[in-house]
Amino acid sequence: MPFVGEFGLEYRDKREESYFKRTRRLNGFHVQVVKKYFEEEVYSHLLGSNWNNPEPQGRGGMGNWGFDLRYACLDHWYRDAAIEKGRFTRDEVDNFWAAWKGKCSIKKSLSNAELLHFWHENRKDRDEAKATNARKRVKRKSKAWELRFQAERDPSAVYRRLKATLPITSTMDEQLLRSFARMLSEANDVLWQAEQIKEGTEVVPLELLPDYTKLLDLNHKIHKQVGDLLKAHGYDYQARRSRRETQTAAEVFDDFVDQAAVLFDQRAIEMICKSCNLSLAYFVRQFPTVEFTLSSLCPRCDNPVTVVMEALDDEVMDG
Repeated sequence: MPFVGEFGLEYRDKREESYFKRTRRLNGFHVQVVKKYFEEEVYSHLLGSNWNNPEPQGRGGMGNWGFDLRYACLDHWYRDAAIEKGRFTRDEVDNFWAAWKGKCSIKKSLSNAELLHFWHENRKDRDEAKATNARKRVKRKSKAWELRFQAERDPSAVYRRLKATLPITSTMDEQLLRSFARMLSEANDVLWQAEQIKEGTEVVPLELLPDYTKLLDLNHKIHKQVGDLLKAHGYDYQARRSRRETQTAAEVFDDFVDQAAVLFDQRAIEMICKSCNLSLAYFVRQFPTVEFTLSSLCPRCDNPVTVVMEALDDEVMDG
């Protein structure tokens, strides 16, 4: 015996009534209603790139709100509920209907029975909808994994992290850190390949288990090799801490002087008059990737002195 629910509508059971109420404006049902009764001219500008943009620029801002407004012209129950919640005003609905009712195949709102009939014919099967949502979640998770791994697979990003752990670095240190960064990025790329083997349930297929294990072993071997190299060159925290604890006051002072000299040599440039070989000034720039042109007059010979501080390459890996 059919179940008679709200508005005197007949359902198979109470569960179907609850599902109808929940999906009356969800799962794209309201979009299907708009496309069914309105001409394409009314909603075409809401599709395409606007609809595909992430929220709130696309679906949340222009796409969903626009389809909600059009659907409100056809579903009086949703119109009253949306106006009460402040989704839009009654004047907005009335003005839109006055402007576009000539492009609609019906001249008044759909009744609850007509909407239920349309819902029965066009609704998504619950099991199919669940399977679709599950696939979407797996896809979103895969994309999130890829974005997180992207920074770890970029040698430039790994190099900047390694360099940030050292208070000061020489040219030799930078070259070694670049080599280590390449090795770590390759190891992280191997780990990414291992993650790609997993299925949506985070389970490795039995036939691919040997390949998965080999990739993990290779990743572990590279990381251990880089860790040993960092310790051998004194770049790890324990080595730096041990060296710092055994230093005398004079050695600490000498280190500060050396670090300051290296930093000054890297950042500063001397302006010298070529005519009388007079040193005019030293200049230090904050951003080495920005080019500067410095000009002045020599106080001894009045000749113009110009120095160009060329832009240096950013801290990126070469090849």
